[in-house]
Amino acid sequence: MKTVDTTQDYVFKNPLHPWKQTVLKANTFRVQELLVPIFVDGELVYDVPTLTQVKAYGEEQIQLLWPEFLRLRRAPEVKVNISEELHQLKSKLLLEKVGDPS
Repeated sequence: MKTVDTTQDYVFKNPLHPWKQTVLKANTFRVQELLVPIFVDGELVYDVPTLTQVKAYGEEQIQLLWPEFLRLRRAPEVKVNISEELHQLKSKLLLEKVGDPS
């Protein structure tokens, strides 16, 4: 698992247009683990939250969204960018699968 240093700028690239990038300025973002193990070797290792806790968590997460993402009309297009490291891995895997076009 990669650790992201939030005290440093972090750069994301657009996978379709690698010259486009988004920079998150240091100390302006937080990192949250998205992949949490539920089972390890067939054993439950996750504390299953109650339905009330799940609902509260969902409501907290919605509050983190910018208002424009909550609009039902004229909702903004969501940009998808990936880190430089993920972009390199994706390119490497694609080249392995389909070969070098040159």
